Amino acid sequence: MPTLDWQAGTPNPRLTLLLSARCNLSCAYCYQEARTGPASMSWEVARAALDLLLRNRVHSPQIEFNGGEPLLEPELLERCIRYMEARVGRGDARFVVVTNGTLLDARLGSLLASHDVEIRVSWDGVKEAQRWRGRETTARAQETLKAIQRDHPRYFAYRVSVNMALMPSTIEDLARSCRLFLKVGLSSIGIYPVLGRVERMSSEVFGALGAQMEEVVADGVGHWRKTGSVPVSFLRGKEGGPTQAPDGLCCSAGNSSGFCVDTAGSGWSCPWFAKSLRPQGPLAREASDTLDLGCILDPSFPQRLAELPTKAARVPLLTCRSDKHSSAGACKDCEILGECYHCPASTACMPGNSDPHRVDDFACAFTRATAAARRGFHEKTAGAVLAAQEGDIRSALHRLTEAIRGELEPQFRPRTRGRLPRQPQGGVR
Repeated sequence: MPTLDWQAGTPNPRLTLLLSARCNLSCAYCYQEARTGPASMSWEVARAALDLLLRNRVHSPQIEFNGGEPLLEPELLERCIRYMEARVGRGDARFVVVTNGTLLDARLGSLLASHDVEIRVSWDGVKEAQRWRGRETTARAQETLKAIQRDHPRYFAYRVSVNMALMPSTIEDLARSCRLFLKVGLSSIGIYPVLGRVERMSSEVFGALGAQMEEVVADGVGHWRKTGSVPVSFLRGKEGGPTQAPDGLCCSAGNSSGFCVDTAGSGWSCPWFAKSLRPQGPLAREASDTLDLGCILDPSFPQRLAELPTKAARVPLLTCRSDKHSSAGACKDCEILGECYHCPASTACMPGNSDPHRVDDFACAFTRATAAARRGFHEKTAGAVLAAQEGDIRSALHRLTEAIRGELEPQFRPRTRGRLPRQPQGGVR
């Protein structure tokens, strides 16, 4: 059977197993609009995908359990974890569960903690924002996280995070939601725009987004000064990365660094283009056909995955980063192009769009707003956070001292006007 040279090009390959095609919630913006296939993944399919990683002797693979709602299949989840650990040892493979959190009870929490499985809870914050996921789910999410924090405090601090979906209709709740996350004690807060739902961004919406970002920055600075941590992910170091990979692709969907497998055993390099999860419009169809890897049980699957970058390079939707544009202008002329991560699926999902180079306006606005917030945050922290992330600890400590000094100096300045009174000769009387 063909093998993949993952060790040379990809030190941490990613496998996503869609354990269930079912979900106990009906999020209004879910991209999985039409799930087909079996309700749950069979052990035969899951094992075949795991064996592909084992057969290629990859180093530190990441296995993500997703859905649907993966916690609807707890036995299969546990079996996959134990199967990998029995073959590579504990600690070599990284496990991640993406869940809405509503089924995460004490038993499951203890199971995941005992195997050091990272939990990413899909939670949008305050109830006004979370209502798009389901009523009363905010209270449930808080109860779940509080229980994990109580029972497994160290695990909670390092392995539990939230992913927040942001829409134009929930922008006004952004800052309050972030404050709620900070209050809960989360160490990592990811915020992502809902894709393919907005045709054009209005100046009012962009202005509201900027105002909310200013509050997020202010709260982030205050939290950093108290705790030394920066939970909001886009406030940390430089986001995005190279505007285009060396192979000319816009994102990882076109390379062989990872893949997902649905409940039927069909493999895709990106779930957004999986025909088993959503109907594919004309623009997405070419990419979907290219990213279709066939059945994981097929002996030719590794060969298809290895050939993926060459095939993806011919698809305009997945390439030609410099040709992309939004209503804000051409991407190649944008000053933050180096901080932008463009998702081709957002272009394919735009209502009525037939241009493979058109960038979703809301995604573009979000990228620009987060870039501005990041700059503001690093200015207010005197660059200490960025220096620490780059490994310059001495510079980070110096910048931290300067930031604190700048904050405290006004409190200790003499309140007398003009010159200080001269000390009389002979000392103080």
